[in-house]
Amino acid sequence: MQHSNYFLNPASKDAATVLGKLGINPNDVIANKGLTSEMERTAAYYAANRDMYFRSPLNTPFRWSGTPSARLRTQYKPFAFNMQRMIKDTLVKDWQRGATTGEKVWNVTKTLGVLGTLFPVAGELIALTENQVLGRQGNPTETDTPFTDKWKVIMLF
Repeated sequence: MQHSNYFLNPASKDAATVLGKLGINPNDVIANKGLTSEMERTAAYYAANRDMYFRSPLNTPFRWSGTPSARLRTQYKPFAFNMQRMIKDTLVKDWQRGATTGEKVWNVTKTLGVLGTLFPVAGELIALTENQVLGRQGNPTETDTPFTDKWKVIMLF
């Protein structure tokens, strides 16, 4: 079964759900007898926005960009804001997937376990990579770098 035939099945709730999440009306797919190039662009935009977090005035609090000083203070805040939104959405979806309260709790617990494990592991891997790049051995410290103090002389000129 080709993907276009799958989308054209009006009884397919899974296809309707996926298309809806990608910003496409399932009835439009049936009416057009398949996906149009415009629908593919819309789906790509929705998927990229979900995963890469485009910054737009519609999904950013107004006060974050109201003044130049607010923009300066909050220039990196949208990433954390959108990461928290993604985690919240994931936990809500996990809760909704369960049929019973036990399943709901299990789904949320699994996701929290993965997040609680991956974030610290990623931090450790980044630190190990940084230590290797900077040539730090043993117990690395902030001043244990292979760079010399010549930059101090250059800056004094």
